[in-house]
Amino acid sequence: MGKVYIKNGTPVGSYTTVDAGVGYRFERRELRLDGYNLSNRRDPVAISELGDGQAYRLPGRNALLSANFAF
Repeated sequence: MGKVYIKNGTPVGSYTTVDAGVGYRFERRELRLDGYNLSNRRDPVAISELGDGQAYRLPGRNALLSANFAF
C-alpha cells in the first residue's frame, strides 16, 4: 500500500492490526473471549481538534469476555 495522508498533509504509513476470538458453545450457553489490536499498534488515524501536531491514535490492545445464556 502507498502512503496515507491525514488532514494536515503529514504522511502516515499503512498499518495492520490483528484481532482474534475464541469461543465455546454449551447446550444453552456460550462463552467467548475476543482480543483486539493484539500487536498493540498505536498509529495515528485522525487529526485532533485540540491543537496543531496532535492526532488521535488507534486504541491499544484490549479484550472482551462475553457470555450468552438461552432460557
